[in-house]
Amino acid sequence: MTTKMSTVARNWSMLAHSSACIFHLFLPSLGVLGPLIIYMFKRSDDEISYHARQAIAFQLAILLGTWTLAALGTALSCFLVGFVLYVPGLLLWVAGMVVPVIAALRVNDDQPYQYPVTGHLVARDPPRIAP
Repeated sequence: MTTKMSTVARNWSMLAHSSACIFHLFLPSLGVLGPLIIYMFKRSDDEISYHARQAIAFQLAILLGTWTLAALGTALSCFLVGFVLYVPGLLLWVAGMVVPVIAALRVNDDQPYQYPVTGHLVARDPPRIAP
């Protein structure tokens, strides 16, 4: 059973997901930046920080996959087969754009959402560090 989020928390959570999409559109390496900024300023709110951490984890996975495919494609281009890895790289770029939009829409509808592949890596209630 989930509790309804306040309007402010819902808006900030939507911004965490959509900012990942906006930053990813212009430079995929910066897809992490928007959710990271929101997490830094709103980490005291559990709902907002959870959605920001979900977006950060997903964008880091997309970034790691893209860099891996680019490195493999560059290495294999010597053998004229590196271009084959451009298709999965393009699919990762599209996933980095589409999945945050789906997440933002789900948050707007007050439905629970976890990113594919990385969603289970982010704990709902992170442990608190005592001062």
